[in-house]
Amino acid sequence: MKQLTHMAMLAGLLSLPLHLLHSQAVIIHVTSGCSHSPPTDSTVFGVDHYAFPPSPEAEEVLQELLEVVGINPNTFQLKLSEQAENAMATIEGGQRYILYSESFFDSLRRSTQNKWAIYSILAHEIGHHTLGHNFNVTDPHDRIAMELAADEYSATILRMMCAKREEALAAINQLDESRSHPYYPPIIARRTQIDISWRARDDSYRLNGGDPCGDRSPLEFGDGYGQKRNRARNVEGHIKDGELIINFDANPIPGVQDYRSYLVISRNSDISPKPESIEWFTDPRKVGQGRQLRWRFADDGYSRDLVWKREELGIAVFRPRQVPYRVKWHGYVPGATALLLGGVKLAIWDDLRGTSRNIYNTYMTYRNPDDLIYQGDNPSRIEVRQEANQKYWWAQFYRNAGIICLVGGAFLLTERIIVDRRGRKGHLYVGQNGVGIRLNIGR
Repeated sequence: MKQLTHMAMLAGLLSLPLHLLHSQAVIIHVTSGCSHSPPTDSTVFGVDHYAFPPSPEAEEVLQELLEVVGINPNTFQLKLSEQAENAMATIEGGQRYILYSESFFDSLRRSTQNKWAIYSILAHEIGHHTLGHNFNVTDPHDRIAMELAADEYSATILRMMCAKREEALAAINQLDESRSHPYYPPIIARRTQIDISWRARDDSYRLNGGDPCGDRSPLEFGDGYGQKRNRARNVEGHIKDGELIINFDANPIPGVQDYRSYLVISRNSDISPKPESIEWFTDPRKVGQGRQLRWRFADDGYSRDLVWKREELGIAVFRPRQVPYRVKWHGYVPGATALLLGGVKLAIWDDLRGTSRNIYNTYMTYRNPDDLIYQGDNPSRIEVRQEANQKYWWAQFYRNAGIICLVGGAFLLTERIIVDRRGRKGHLYVGQNGVGIRLNIGR
């Protein structure tokens, strides 16, 4: 068993980013602590942890959390330790630590596609420290109360940071409900605690005001943009410190992995964001819950009153081939060409039809094969009939081909007109750190 544990530790160390392999590891002997979820390995406690500097992303999340609750950043030390399995709070040598597994965080990001899952876990560990929990307690009832209190703390902080209820639940929803531990309450109880705590803080803001997230309201323009092709749902925005912060969900399509996300603004709007002022906090090529975009409109010289027009703002998420766009003149060429060919073919049909009738009239007028009209080098009566039938056959061919061209051309032109009208409804903005360069479509 110990050999397997050491092999797992080695694998974890080898998977670390290269810049960490050149860093001096700190050895922390962890005697006790509180993990976000029950560890699968009993050797998490009572062993030396090889702790490395955290990733810049994890450090940034921790600093954001500490800033919200007004805690000195030097109060805790965040360390990367694959031995931690998920994340844990501990105190060793008088120093408060939060240890986390980078591979666990990476897996969580992929499975949830939601940035708030990491915030939720680190806020949970901060809660253990801030609430003064005694990690040496062994009474199961006390340990369960500590976990629920940390969940309450986490949900409250995430609401203060403008996370939606579903986003506050993103991390806990990933835990295995079949696993049990005497120190941890059932997952359903933890989920209920988070839900109640988030709603309590939300109710407090609605009753007493002071919501740091400002006016959280649905953004309406995206609802009618792209119709069923637009995968964006539950789009909400709020203004804070010169930024428009938009949170939304994006429904996946089975089997589709690649998408394009845009800030969409009505063509009737007077605002036009610059690419460098738009920042995606989640991958715009992916879908899922808890997606976020921020537009620093103050950097573009716009005021809050000019920007905050919900009926003109929205989010659009499309498959790459379904992104709306304006049709340029050459986009109409196939349809127009088909209509022109259809007209030419119908003209040929009309000419051949007339010729066929004239020849057939000759055939019917002069019924005697021995008439002078059939003598000499002139075609016989049978040959006249064959020529009339041949002209008639070609006339029918050109008629059918003309109809097909006209119908096809009308379809192509109608489809192009619909695409163009859809593209003209709004302008799409992807931002500097987005994917693609389809900016200001519809202008």
